This record gives sequence, structure tokens and C-alpha cells, in this order.
Amino acid sequence: MMLSQCLLEHRSFKLDHYSIPRLQPVMRADYVQNGEIYQIEQVGPHLYYFFPPGSSILSVPFVLLANVFGSSTINPDQTFSLDGETKIEALLAAFLMAVLAAIFFCTARLLLPIHYSLLVTLGGAVGTQIFSTASRAMFTDTWAVLLLSVVGFCLLAAETARTRLRPVLLATLLAWAYVVYPSYVVHVAGISLYLVFVFDRRQLLAYAVTGIGWAVALVGYSWYNFGQLLPNYFRPGRLTFRQFWTALPGNLISPSRGFLVFVPTVIFIAYLLVRFRRQLKHRRLAFLAIAATAAQLIVISGFDHWWGGHSYGPRLMTSSVPWLVLLSTLGLDAMLTSQKVPRFELIAASLAGLFLLTASIFINERGANARETATWNMLPENVDLHPERIWDWRQPQFLAGLLAPPFPPNVPLLENKIDFTASESEKYLWYGWSIAERESRWTGATHATIIFSVADTKSLNLKIRMAPFVAPGRLDQQRLIIRLNGQTLFSELLRAQELTDYTVSLPARYLNTRNVLDFEIPGAVSPASLGLNKDERQIGIRVASIAIEPAQ
Repeated sequence: MMLSQCLLEHRSFKLDHYSIPRLQPVMRADYVQNGEIYQIEQVGPHLYYFFPPGSSILSVPFVLLANVFGSSTINPDQTFSLDGETKIEALLAAFLMAVLAAIFFCTARLLLPIHYSLLVTLGGAVGTQIFSTASRAMFTDTWAVLLLSVVGFCLLAAETARTRLRPVLLATLLAWAYVVYPSYVVHVAGISLYLVFVFDRRQLLAYAVTGIGWAVALVGYSWYNFGQLLPNYFRPGRLTFRQFWTALPGNLISPSRGFLVFVPTVIFIAYLLVRFRRQLKHRRLAFLAIAATAAQLIVISGFDHWWGGHSYGPRLMTSSVPWLVLLSTLGLDAMLTSQKVPRFELIAASLAGLFLLTASIFINERGANARETATWNMLPENVDLHPERIWDWRQPQFLAGLLAPPFPPNVPLLENKIDFTASESEKYLWYGWSIAERESRWTGATHATIIFSVADTKSLNLKIRMAPFVAPGRLDQQRLIIRLNGQTLFSELLRAQELTDYTVSLPARYLNTRNVLDFEIPGAVSPASLGLNKDERQIGIRVASIAIEPAQ
């Protein structure tokens, strides 16, 4: 949205117009990163937004409207406003995905009765990554999946003779889907091949000329700004397929990124297509949907970073959702038109479908609303540094906050001091903690634990520098209970807002070689619930450090 603001104010893709610090360049495989700001690319003396520009361009009218109502991504001193960016992204993403839900309903209504259309819409909009990811912020998929869904509606409407295909419109929608997110090239290619067998020569020429026109515009943009045919993000060299045979099953069935795990309604859709294949109408469209989904799965499995970094579930498979809506529409239509389905089978299949739909909605609701599922990416270990966590069924991401993670096999030795603002402290954090901040780290739940081992089980003292979350007149104190291996050591009401040192004794009789120190804050609450700010974290205390001292 900052780039959208730049286009509005300066008619430029260069972000040099704003007070963005130019940091020490970091050489990545495909671009030069501006220090730790991975979203910004250094190109000679200029700074650019690294990700595709399509979302920013399409969002310009909405950013202009936000400006009218007093929201901007730029502060008066020309620095970046994270609050403005967050507000605009959240509102726009929710609005666009609401429009997408309407398109899903219109697509289903081309073949299905209204109540089945509502179920398809519910599954597509709330039981998939649309709810857990694309509606939360302006991901690259948010605009692209909307454009693809419009194309899907047009194709089915033409197949059902409700309207005729418009080649210029289709080419424009697909071109912009690619400009928004280049991985959609697999869908562009599949639909283009489909249209070769649908269009007459005149329509095909119009489609090709329009597509070429948009391609020339993209090359012109890239050459003018970067001196190369395509921007770095668009270059195919990012696909290596070095981890393909790990990534492919990981993207399908792993407990924290598996498509079939996070969207189990896919299983019911597959049943419909196989069981009622003889009654299936518009088969070439079904083949296109299946092929495009499979191609997307293969492409994302070609990335070394195939799990999508700090995200929720199969984020990189978001583009498959319009195809799933189309396939579920075709499958349900085939089931309803079948004349030889035993009543028992129909009831059993309906119950199974509703169960899988409920599971899909539950799983994606967790990703949309449970902050613990986001913290899962960092704690107890950073998933980018330890991708093996993706395969651990003992701590699947969608159950973060409901299940305590398994006790780690390696418990770090507590020697002198834990600095909670340093990344090094994270090896001691088991669950219940938020990210590190400048002076301290907040707890993020009613329980937060640290783990540590000791070389000798002698009595110790811990000096804990901490402070409660209080809001005078609204929340004046926090009850803190500290337990060591289940034994209560400390129970007090904390009131002082400033960081204060507290001493907690660890008796030798309670110490083990490996230990769990549990901080229970039963009154933990979010600042947003008190009307203080927009922070939705359930915070209780903040801890700056824990130092070990010999017992007197």
C-alpha cells in the first residue's frame, strides 16, 4: 500500500520519495535486499518494492479512498506508517474476499440450487486459505485469486450457454493475475490451452493480441525501472526443484502445510468427481481445473522455500481455491442429477461432506483468528531454520494454543542470564511467549513457560526483571503465579508498570536435571479489549531478563 501511495503522489515506482533508511545491502539469490527489510530491493541508487507491482497498482483507488477518510501509509514526516498500512490492508483484503465470496456464489448458482450454492460458497470462502490468509492482509494472492475466480465464472457461464466468452476481457484478467503474482502463469497457460479449443480464429487472435500487449507493457515497465526484461521476482531461476520430493508430499499431507490437512473438503470433492464421473457435465472444464491445481502444486514444490516461510498452512496453494469451487459445483451437480444413488449412500456422503466442511472451517478459522498459530512459526523454534517442524504431528500449526508443544529433546543449560530481547533466548522459550521487543518480551497467553537444565541440582535464586500489563482505572494489577516442575514458588499481585527485579527461590528438592518454569497470569487480556490500542495479544507480563544467582 506504500507503493500505491507513491503512485498516487509521485507517479513513480521508486520509493526514494519517502524517508526509508538505505541500509547495508544484503545479497540474496535473486535480488539485493535493503538490510533486514526484505520487502525492499536496492537497484543502483534507488529503492523499489521487491514484490510484484500488480497488487499496488490495482489498489490505488482504494488507497485514495482511504486517504479521503484520513488513513495513509505515510506519516507527515514522510516516514512509513505501519498502522496506516495495516489498517488499509486489513479493510481492503476483507472487502476483496467478500467480493470473491459473491463470485463463488454466482458460479455455483449456474448449476446448483440456492442451498447447495450457499454450502459451496461457505466452503470456498471460509473453509480455505481465503479465510485464514487472503482475507487477513494484502498477500500477492489476494488480488490474483479474485481475478482468477472471475475467469472461472466466465468459463462456466459460457459452458452453460449463459453468456459468451470475451477474449479481450479474459486476456486482460489473466495478464493482470500474472502481474499480481507470477506463479499464476500455470493457470494462464492452462486456460490459454483450453481456449485454443473453444475460440474461433478471430477470437483467438484478439485474445493473443491483448495478451501480447500486456506483456509488452510489463517488459516496458521492467526495462524502464530495472534495465532488464523482467523484474527479479518474475525470473524463473527462483525455481530449482532441488527439494521436490520432500516438498511435494509436504505440500499435500504434512500437518502444518499439507493442502489435504488444512482443506479436507478436497477429499469429498474427489469422491464426487470419481463416484459420479458418468453424470459429470462440462468435463473439459473439470480436466482444466484438475490440471491447473496439479500444476500449481508442482510449481510451488519447485521452490527451495516451499513451505512459504512464516505463514499459515498451504498459503502457496491459495490459487487452487477457485478451481475447487468449480469442481465442487460440477461434482454436486453430477450427484444431484444421478438417478441411481442409494438413499443410504446419499445420506452417508452428505454427512461425511458436512463433517469435512466443518473441519475445514475450524482449521481455517484458527489461522484467521488465533494468534498462537502465527507465533507457532517462531516458537519454540523458527520454522525457517527448522523446517522439520512442518512434519511434527505432535504440534500441528492449526492446534497451536490448544495443545502444548511436545517437550523438546534438547533442553539448554541455564548458566548465567537469559536476555529476553535477544534471539538467543528463544531456545529457552517453550510456549506462551510473544516476539521480542526493544526492552522486553510479553507473554502471549495465560500460561508461558521456559525450559532449562542445570549442571547441579543445588538450590538457586532467580532474579527476574519483569513488569505486569496494567491500565490505570481499567486494569490495576495482575496476579502472577510461578511454578517449577508443577510446584508453586511465587504468587503475588503485580502493580508497578516499570520493569522491576523480583527474586524467586528454586529449592533443590524441586529441581531436576531438566526443568519447566511456568508463569501463570490468569488475568492476561488484550489491550484492544480495554480500548487502549489495536493489539489483540493476550498479554500479562513482560520479562526483560532472568539471571541465576547462588542461594544464600
